[in-house]
Amino acid sequence: MSMEADPTVSTIGAKVREHRERQNLSLRELAELAGVSSSAVQKTEAGAMTPTISVLMKIARGLRCRVTDFLEDDAEKGDLVVTRRRDRRQVSWADGAVKVDYMSGDIDDPEHILIEVRLEPDGNSGKDRLSHGGDEIVLCMSGQIEFEVQSRTVRLKRGDCLHFKSDLPHRWSNPGKSPAQMVLVCSASGAINKLP
Repeated sequence: MSMEADPTVSTIGAKVREHRERQNLSLRELAELAGVSSSAVQKTEAGAMTPTISVLMKIARGLRCRVTDFLEDDAEKGDLVVTRRRDRRQVSWADGAVKVDYMSGDIDDPEHILIEVRLEPDGNSGKDRLSHGGDEIVLCMSGQIEFEVQSRTVRLKRGDCLHFKSDLPHRWSNPGKSPAQMVLVCSASGAINKLP
């Protein structure tokens, strides 16, 4: 006996697949990032399983997005999106030493994303170097930010700007003794999912 998928679940699954494919992730890669089984991701995308809110939250975290991104009507997206400060998507790691706000809106097929990063002393992007398509522009807003890009190390202070091809292996950290803040403009393709 075949079961017809609930339309709401089918819509959620299609949005999960859209986010995953936009970030060039396989089912297995997303499952590892989310901490769920590959079959749970596959069944959710196919509309064959109604995911629990817990599973949906884990998938959203793995995709660096909000659960509501799977529930919103696509008609709410478009060519112009205003993101209020209170509505920014936020993530943190290293016990709060690194805090990231996704500042840009969720427009259709974005080319870039805008991210604000606040770093406590010794806060960093992780031990592994990042690498993704496109280019990246960094503006140091306060404190000091140290970037290691391929074989070069560049230290930025307030008002300094760095622009580089983001397929070059890179990482960043706060080498100072006070908090630091920077704003990043990244190519949307693949950039979001490369953060820890």
